[in-house]
Amino acid sequence: MSQRKRLGKSTRSQTTRNAEIDLEEENHIVGMVIRYLFANNQSKTAIHGDQIKKNYLAGLSQNYSSIIIKVKQTLHEIFGYELIDIGGLKYILVNKINNPYLDSSNKDAAENTLLFLTLTYIFMSCDNEATPFAKEDDLWEYLTNLKIIKDENFQHHYFGNVKKLITSQFVDQLYLTRRKIPGTEEIIYEWGPRANAEITRRSILEFVSKVYNDRPIESWPAQAGAMRESEKLDIHANE
Repeated sequence: MSQRKRLGKSTRSQTTRNAEIDLEEENHIVGMVIRYLFANNQSKTAIHGDQIKKNYLAGLSQNYSSIIIKVKQTLHEIFGYELIDIGGLKYILVNKINNPYLDSSNKDAAENTLLFLTLTYIFMSCDNEATPFAKEDDLWEYLTNLKIIKDENFQHHYFGNVKKLITSQFVDQLYLTRRKIPGTEEIIYEWGPRANAEITRRSILEFVSKVYNDRPIESWPAQAGAMRESEKLDIHANE
C-alpha cells in the first residue's frame, strides 16, 4: 500500500512539473515550433497540431494552447505571417505581407498564374451562390478557350501538367476544394481555406476589370457584394 501511495505521489509531482515551464523554456519551444512551421510550409499542405505536440511538447501537452498563442503572436508581429486554424487541429501558414501572385520574378510564377486564373474563374462563374463553385467540365472548357488545354492535352509548355496541378497539387495545398455533387458523378471546385486567406476578392475583380478595359467592378454586382462582405469580415477579425 505504501509503495502504491509513493508511486501516485511521484506521478502527480511529475505531472505538476511538466505543466510548469519557465519563460526561457517556453521561448525555446516557441522558436522550435516556428522553425518547424516554416520548414513544413514549403509544401503548402496543412500543418498538423498533433505533430507539434509529438515533436515539441512531449509531456507538456497542457501547455499547447499557450504555446500556440505565443507562436501566432510572434509570427504576426515579427515575421508578418498568420497561423490560421482550419479545424481538426490543422493549420495553414499565410504570408500577409507579400502577395506572390502574378509576380513574374517569383520562381513559381507559372503555377501561381494558373492558380490565379482558376480562382478567378470560380469566383466569377456563379452569380447567385453563397459559395461560388465551378464544375470541372466547365473549368476545362474555360482553360481550353484560353488555349492552356488543347485537344484534351493537359500538358502545357509553360504551366506543365495542368490537370495534375489543379486536381492534385492545388487541392493538397488547400487552395482548392474538389468534391462530387451528392448523388451524381459531377465534380466541382471551390476556393479552399488557403485561397480565402491569401487572395482577396478585390484583387480578382481588379484583375478582371483590367481585362475588360477598366470596366467598373460594380458592374459585377454579385461579385462586388461578395467582395464587400469579405472585407467586412476581415475588418471584424482584425479588431
